[in-house]
Amino acid sequence: MAKKSKESIESGIKRADKGSAKDFGAVIHKLKDIFDYGITNYGLITNPVSTVKIPPKPKSNKQRIMVLHDDGLVIWLNYLESLDNNRANRRFKLICNTLLASALRINELLALTIDDLDFENSSINVSKTLMWKTANKKDGTKGEVICKATPKTDAGNRSVPVPPPIIEKLRDFHHEMNKYLELHNRHRTKLIFPTIYGNYMCDRNERTTLKKRLVGLGLPNYGFHLFRHTHASMLLNAGTNWKELQVRMGHKSISTTMDTYAELAPQRKLEAVGIYLEKIAELTQ
Repeated sequence: MAKKSKESIESGIKRADKGSAKDFGAVIHKLKDIFDYGITNYGLITNPVSTVKIPPKPKSNKQRIMVLHDDGLVIWLNYLESLDNNRANRRFKLICNTLLASALRINELLALTIDDLDFENSSINVSKTLMWKTANKKDGTKGEVICKATPKTDAGNRSVPVPPPIIEKLRDFHHEMNKYLELHNRHRTKLIFPTIYGNYMCDRNERTTLKKRLVGLGLPNYGFHLFRHTHASMLLNAGTNWKELQVRMGHKSISTTMDTYAELAPQRKLEAVGIYLEKIAELTQ
């Protein structure tokens, strides 16, 4: 019965249009609960839904990369400076400024410990990331944030130079959070951005705050990746070469970097024309 059910479910999915993952996700979730109930209460041996793969969302040929251009960046930075000076705002401001200065992914940043800060070279050592482990109703475990020992890609292991004030503010916030934990009789932590209980921090609340503030200012809402893309755009238009950018972004291959960010360097395109004209003029003198 389980085998036939699995074949029936998979055949239905294979006939479905790509992009139906959202609808199928809800159906599969309900079916999984039904079969789990059968296992628990009626002696069913296996859950045929547990190995069913949901069809992927179709990938668009070209996704538009959102960035903060000069005028938008000025608006955003001025807004951050205007925030009330409380712990929540200090944390939010530091997260945004560090992402903008380093191009780290949000969960790479939230996984950082004080040991990842290289004060001598003013750099951040990236070697891990946070991820959400979903709840398992069968064994009663709750969903939680866990630390993955390696980042998104092998190339994600990297050392990222940042301005000295960023390193200093990360250190200061680490001290501030440990003072808070000690004041409330909780264990100290090496995490830069712990929760008030000293645990790994989920980015969900900060992401909601970011969306509200970006929308309120009329700026593009592209999540925390907005700062990563803005960083890449600034470096490209300032003359950084592709290989340097690849290493800084933690991409596995340079083609990924070029495919992702080629359209963010309009000034470089104009420079290419100028270089060509200068060379022709030099040769024809």
